[in-house]
Order: sequence, then structure tokens, then C-alpha cells
Amino acid sequence: MSVLNEIQEKLLKYFLSLNKTDWVQWIAQSNDWQDDCDKFDGCYFYVKNMPAYPQHPRCQCVLNKIPQPIPNVTAFASCDIRKFTEYIFDEAK
Repeated sequence: MSVLNEIQEKLLKYFLSLNKTDWVQWIAQSNDWQDDCDKFDGCYFYVKNMPAYPQHPRCQCVLNKIPQPIPNVTAFASCDIRKFTEYIFDEAK
């Protein structure tokens, strides 16, 4: 068995040990091929709603189980203040 196959087997066994209600952080691994894993790097997912894992045949991404994320620590959103002042709370509309 090749080293790559051994790594994938360990990752899949770990993934299968997770419950659907667990939270994970997706950690993409550097590689030389084109894949979609980079867009998930550092993101937090509820296991039952996360993207397909593995993403491709040679995927070596790691899923780190984490406690339930705290939104004000692990989430960030920004919005132009004009969305509120000129649209949502605009009394003329």
C-alpha cells in the first residue's frame, strides 16, 4: 500500500468516526494539483451539512473536530452601513 493510500485510509477512518452533530474545521493540505479544497481551508462545518469529503481522489485535507463554534469568535460579517441607513431603515421607502 502506498503512503498516499495509507494517509487517505487514516483520514477516512477518522471522518467515519465523527457524528453528524459534530463540528469540524477543514484544513486543506498544500498540493501541486488543481482542486477545490483551498476554498474550504479554515472553514467550520457542521458534519451533516459540510461539503463532500474527500473532495477528490487524492484529497489529503484534514478535518479537526472542534467544540461548537462561538459565533462572535469564529464568525465575521461586514456590511456597508448604507445598507441600513439608506435602505432597511429608510423611512421614505
